Amino acid sequence: MTSSSTTTVPTPSAVRIHGLTRSITKLLYDKYHIIITVGIYAVCTSEKGKELQKGIMNFVERYPHVEQIHGYFYLEEKRAISFDVVPDDTIRDTPAIFLASLLTMSITSEP
Repeated sequence: MTSSSTTTVPTPSAVRIHGLTRSITKLLYDKYHIIITVGIYAVCTSEKGKELQKGIMNFVERYPHVEQIHGYFYLEEKRAISFDVVPDDTIRDTPAIFLASLLTMSITSEP
């Protein structure tokens, strides 16, 4: 597992950058069918976002082949959630890896 450092920046800037990078990632997947990650991770500060994050973490952690979950992001005005799922390296099931990559993209609920 790699280590990372954390630098504190103003929350509104981090949230905006995180949202933009997720949009770029989705655009690249939709247009070119490639998965690439760019950008930073913003920290969720809203109570609703924190509540949703806790529920998602509890749900995904039930799967034994999930090595890590990170990059959780909730954009309330778009009703969108995204997070990264890292499967362990013992998975040889291509559909399962594909599913993990789809979960990484985003979950959006229409109002």
